[in-house]
Amino acid sequence: GLVEGNNVELVMDYVDGVSLSDLIRAWDSDHATNTLAAAIRIALDVCAGLAAAHALVGDDGEPLGVIHRDVSPQNVLIDSSGVAKLADFGLTRSIAFGDRSTTDGVLKGKAGYLAPEYVRGAPIDQRIDIFALGVVVWEAIAKTRLFRGENEADTLQRILKCEIPSVASSSLETMVATDLDAILARALARAPADRFANVGELATALEDFSKRHALTIDYAAVTSSFGATVHAAIEKQKAAIAAAQSIRIAPSTRLTPRTIALAVIPAVLIAIAVFEFRASSKKEPIANPPEISVSAETSPQPGSGGFEI
Repeated sequence: GLVEGNNVELVMDYVDGVSLSDLIRAWDSDHATNTLAAAIRIALDVCAGLAAAHALVGDDGEPLGVIHRDVSPQNVLIDSSGVAKLADFGLTRSIAFGDRSTTDGVLKGKAGYLAPEYVRGAPIDQRIDIFALGVVVWEAIAKTRLFRGENEADTLQRILKCEIPSVASSSLETMVATDLDAILARALARAPADRFANVGELATALEDFSKRHALTIDYAAVTSSFGATVHAAIEKQKAAIAAAQSIRIAPSTRLTPRTIALAVIPAVLIAIAVFEFRASSKKEPIANPPEISVSAETSPQPGSGGFEI
């Protein structure tokens, strides 16, 4: 973070790639196959990021009990080398100071990724992030939404009551799907005590699964899953940034309509590059919901339909 006077700003690294939500849509539109290893590699990177956040301590050496609260495909960014990063800690809380529930009565985050105890207004801890990550992993493997309902209320009811569908598909062997279902069932257990105790346990389970089924879960597995859609998006982003960097306005330059246009055009180019990529999937672009809302989501039954947020 950056502190300037009384203001605290959240600063994030630029990632020359795509979000996981965009990648899943690209897998769908490009009819990508053999994406399981890529999904597992991405999940392991997110586990590492969450583990680091969860392990943070204060100046006194005591655990802060950091909770991300907004783990979702939108907030997982994959760079051009295949490395995934967990982003947007804007809703992060610390339970070190008794901050364990929705004390203001408002749910914050994306509706389809909220843990059951959070929906009920019960005390929360870092295991709500494990539940959210379980949803993310399920969706990355199945390439569709898990709990998305006709509206926010329907989505929340599905989180509380809906049976978790199997990730079985024509591209997964029966035993592979069975083993994955067992891991995901534990990550998505409605009772926090029945979940993995920490993200390290989830990571170990995914690694053991990969060894058992001889999956190569390196970063090449991720980059090899990039199809024409992703490569085109990355190249457009690079071109837009190169165009922006090529324009320099000296401090003494007088502002005229022309210099203002030169300053604005690069930003427009970047926006166009991102818009064109999302439009290429012919689905609604992802819209980041405001902090105090759970995003409205519409779809048919759980586990069916295309991947949209």
